[in-house]
Amino acid sequence: MDRKTCCKNFNTMKKEIKFTKRRLNNFFYYGSLWLLLGGGAVYFDSSFSLNYGYIVIGVLFVGTSIYERIKKYLTIEDGVLTKNRFPVRSIKLEDITDIRRTYKNCILTTIEGKELKINMDLIEEDSLVELNFILDNLDF
Repeated sequence: MDRKTCCKNFNTMKKEIKFTKRRLNNFFYYGSLWLLLGGGAVYFDSSFSLNYGYIVIGVLFVGTSIYERIKKYLTIEDGVLTKNRFPVRSIKLEDITDIRRTYKNCILTTIEGKELKINMDLIEEDSLVELNFILDNLDF
């Protein structure tokens, strides 16, 4: 199977590579804890403005958890792999020329020299199997 045929098979599918549940739950719990601490601190002493910082930290943690539950870590759709982090980065599967795997990371390199680093520790086990299958079946 040549490169174009292999990538065409992935053009029609949509895959979502999920974060680990532990990460999502930890972010939610940490955020809830910060919100409770901030709410209590503001309730007892609202004149001290740094107490509002606890609430901001809590909102950021909970917001990150909700965003990551909705958007997932990676999406593969129409032959494009998208990393849904800030900033959002995308590469076409057919443009990948090299895959370097280290202990915790996978670095994808394209024809133009763009690199996309994927942290394998952040990926749920089932999704990791799917991602490895897709990357192993790319021809370059």
